[in-house]
Amino acid sequence: MTTHKVDLDVVHRQTFGEMFRKRSTDRALADEIIGGKLSVRPHPAWSFQGIIDWKADPFGQRNWRAQLHMLRWLEPVRRVAIDGDQEAREFWLQTCKSWIEANPQSDPKEKDQQGNFVSYAWADMVEALRAMVLTFGLPLVQEEDQWLIESIHAHGLWLADSKHLGHSNHALHQHQALFVIGSALGKEEWTDLAIQRLTSLFEENYDEQGVNIEGAIGYHKNNLVWWEEAFKRLDVEGVPRPASAEWLNLAYLELAHATKPDGTFELIGDTEATTPGALSSPELDYVKSEGATGQPPAELTKIYQKGYVFGRSGWGDHERDFKKETFYSLSFGKANRVHGHQDGASLTLHSNGHPWLVDAGKYAYKKDAMRDYCLSRLGHNVVEVEGRVYNPKTEVALLRSFTSDEVDDFTFTDPGYKGVELKRRVVYCRGGEFFLVIDNVFSTDEISARQRWHLDTDTAVADIPGGLRLERDGASSFLLWKGNAPAISTVKGSEEPFDGWMSRKWMEQLPTQVVSATQSGRRFRFITIVAAPQSGNFSVKKMDATGGRIALSALSGRYQFNLTVEEDR
Repeated sequence: MTTHKVDLDVVHRQTFGEMFRKRSTDRALADEIIGGKLSVRPHPAWSFQGIIDWKADPFGQRNWRAQLHMLRWLEPVRRVAIDGDQEAREFWLQTCKSWIEANPQSDPKEKDQQGNFVSYAWADMVEALRAMVLTFGLPLVQEEDQWLIESIHAHGLWLADSKHLGHSNHALHQHQALFVIGSALGKEEWTDLAIQRLTSLFEENYDEQGVNIEGAIGYHKNNLVWWEEAFKRLDVEGVPRPASAEWLNLAYLELAHATKPDGTFELIGDTEATTPGALSSPELDYVKSEGATGQPPAELTKIYQKGYVFGRSGWGDHERDFKKETFYSLSFGKANRVHGHQDGASLTLHSNGHPWLVDAGKYAYKKDAMRDYCLSRLGHNVVEVEGRVYNPKTEVALLRSFTSDEVDDFTFTDPGYKGVELKRRVVYCRGGEFFLVIDNVFSTDEISARQRWHLDTDTAVADIPGGLRLERDGASSFLLWKGNAPAISTVKGSEEPFDGWMSRKWMEQLPTQVVSATQSGRRFRFITIVAAPQSGNFSVKKMDATGGRIALSALSGRYQFNLTVEEDR
């Protein structure tokens, strides 16, 4: 057996980060775990006796199995043990030794007859987080106890091997763990390799606007936290950050633009109803405090080339309360981004303190009808072609854009259905607080297409001439159709076919209204007006649609707005 030298000063310097910081709940959680109760969020508690069964799968959830093997749930026990608790120290050592003996290195892709992974023990990212848990426990072992050091070294060899690398945030955790192990064991070749990989990965995963490659706002927040921690690990060892790390500063601005007036992120991609939390920048402080501190972003509408548009009526810095401002989002880009959904050209809307048009959400990492629904076209405010399979590798392009204080104008093209081109134009009239949405459908043969609108679960729907009035808590918004009248239908909480659902948090499945407008043919369009005026009153006085020109006169509150839309202006 080779003896490996450990630098405990490095271990102490590197023991930081959200997962590893001391908490006031450590004592109570450590007592629970030592007593045989394991609570791994967001799952229910699991009870065990004696040595843990490392093949356990009590909830049929891959997320739970992965977290079991990460061992990060042992952190409260380690922290209590570091403070001198002998029982906690013995439990931590016994549990880690049990895991090491029960889980020799193996192919993480091995599957059973049902196609499920046999074990997540050596899956990418799982092994990296566990490697840091084990490394930060080194102060608990005696110098002659080499079993833990041997396992950490084995993790380092595994992480250094390029054939075990994951991608995106999984790779980030792997490179970070390799740097920690290399620094603690004095393996300079590992630290150099980790720095090289971190630099390359960052420049692959971020652009010069500070936007992460993963297609979910929730993961943009997570990656910002993780990358800040990774770069801080370089800082404390005196290693310069790469020059491109400056892009990370702009990630705070993107999250400020992605935060709705109610303080939560829009549910784009695998995002739950969450907030910026402790993240801080002048712009984030402004949206978190509803304008009380910090400073608002300079732009009302921001276009991010990675596939997002965020727009507003204002930042609450004039006569309108911050919470009452209008907020909208549009998505475009690749449908198969990591943690992304098939949401190209989807429009969401939050106004007057309420969500009106929403995304179906994330739900869970589970193979079932609800997860499929959230990922698919059905879970978003888009046009769906009936009876056709959408290509999951489709890239929806933003063809043109124009923004001003008065109007925002965007055109998207979507080739996701074979033989069909979908072209969506979204024009936002800021003063009138309404959107003109023009969906053109071109097909080589006869098809039926549904324009779908997901409403928030607490929204009531009432028929009015030409469309629907949406109501909640005394506030109103409108969905109106002009031109050739489509067939309008609604569905809520249907199991067969599966339709009319949304999810704001893990494993939540809420029935909600989905409004569909249906037309058939080879060449047709939907002309839709979505309005959420502050006054609650809106009507279309006149509309002329001839060829590529639409002239609209609308009464929003006490004011009349005239909007003319031509092919390219």
